[in-house]
Amino acid sequence: MQPLEGELGVPEGSGT
Repeated sequence: MQPLEGELGVPEGSGT
């Protein structure tokens, strides 16, 4: 499950 951008400060999936 990939966290949506915005939910967390820096999701492990996106990184930057």
